Parts: sequence; C-alpha cells; structure tokens
Amino acid sequence: MAACCSVEKQKIVKDQCPACGETGKSVPVSTMHQQIRFPDNLSIPPATFYYCASPDCKAGYFTNNGITFQKSQLREQEKIASGWLCYCFDISKANYRTALENHKAEDIKNFVIDQTKNDSCTCTTRNPSGQCCLADFKRFEKDYRNEQR
Repeated sequence: MAACCSVEKQKIVKDQCPACGETGKSVPVSTMHQQIRFPDNLSIPPATFYYCASPDCKAGYFTNNGITFQKSQLREQEKIASGWLCYCFDISKANYRTALENHKAEDIKNFVIDQTKNDSCTCTTRNPSGQCCLADFKRFEKDYRNEQR
C-alpha cells in the first residue's frame, strides 16, 4: 500500500481549532507546502500545524501558538467547501452518494483501494488533511446507512 496509507505513517497529534473548537489532526509540512497557495506557502514557519476538517470553519491550518492559514488560502478550497471524499481521484461526496444509491459504490471504493495498493495515490499532497481517504469512505457509508433508516 502507498506510504500515505500504510501503518508506518507519521504519528498523528491532535489539538483544538482556535476558530471553531473542533479537533484538528497534525499534518506534514510537505502537505502544507503543496496545499497553501503561492506566495503564502513561502511563509510557513517551522511548527506543528493541524488541519481543521470542519467544512464550516474558515481556518484551514493552525498551530497551538496562534498561527493560522485560512481555507481561502488553500488550493483545494472549492473541493473542501463542496464536500470532497477522495482528492487523489476527484471523487466528491455527491458522486459517491449517487453510486451508493445505484449500488455501484463498491466499484469506486475498490478502484481507490487498488490504486492505493499500487502506490498511485497522492494523499499527502492532494488531500488537505495529508491523510489517506479510505477511512473517509467507511465513515461516509456509515452516515449514509444511518440516513436511510
């Protein structure tokens, strides 16, 4: 499996987002350099940064000492706002919901799993969280099943 989705990945640290109070997970600096638009990416100081995944929060990355980069400064800001599931292969939550409704979601998920096993994913650079999306598919499916009840 790709390095971004392997069990030997960087240890995740969590901290509370100062803007919304949600828990953010640490991200690699390489993710931030890829996600934050030029010229703002030139001013990333050495620090532990966290990503706020809350779609309603304006903060994208933050530190526990007051440094914040807004989601408006990120390359993927439109995808974050519209609810993306897989950034590597451009799969939105709406696309996947339609596939679930049409009983075709397994094909999509298997494609992503196969690409991940073949080291074709780019989660650490394409996903603003810097993390693999495979767990997001499971969470989305669970939420979808709960909605259907």
